[in-house]
Amino acid sequence: MIARIGGEEFAVLLTDVEHSQAIHLAESIRRQLIAEHRRTELSGTIQLTASLGVATVETPERDNPHKLFVTADQALYEAKRTGRNRVVG
Repeated sequence: MIARIGGEEFAVLLTDVEHSQAIHLAESIRRQLIAEHRRTELSGTIQLTASLGVATVETPERDNPHKLFVTADQALYEAKRTGRNRVVG
């Protein structure tokens, strides 16, 4: 499921995916967004970056949706704080 959660922020919810797989998928999404932008860009003045934060549930009985959202949000802001255009998780 993909949902807009505010402004320029989106959430992608996956099931049955290991953390390493989620990181790999996020990196793939980031690269595809940038590649698509390069193909469709009409002006050389805009540079697209994509910062992604990844969080996974390790033990469902101890994690909850709010904790997952907070962890993903912290990872997103870490990606932005450390230079943008990257995946942190």
